[in-house]
Amino acid sequence: MHTDGRGPLAGVRIIDITTMILGPVATMLLADMGAEVIHIEPPEGDAFREVGDTRSPEMSAAFLTINRNKSSVVPALARLRRRPGRADHRTRQ
Repeated sequence: MHTDGRGPLAGVRIIDITTMILGPVATMLLADMGAEVIHIEPPEGDAFREVGDTRSPEMSAAFLTINRNKSSVVPALARLRRRPGRADHRTRQ
């Protein structure tokens, strides 16, 4: 495990938008090899935070394990509003 910026993937930045098991485990392995992994979470938090045993709310052992060596970010996105006169891509002609 390379947590000091060294390793075969040092200098590589990964944006992790995965959830549950397979994606987070894959990015965990990339982080273990030295990549900088930034885990993007939805505003309500990652669904995996509550899975399994937990001592602290929203911090299950499984969540902490598969997200080790990663930064975690919740983007503050403004809600998109429809503008008058703008075509709605969902409307069928």
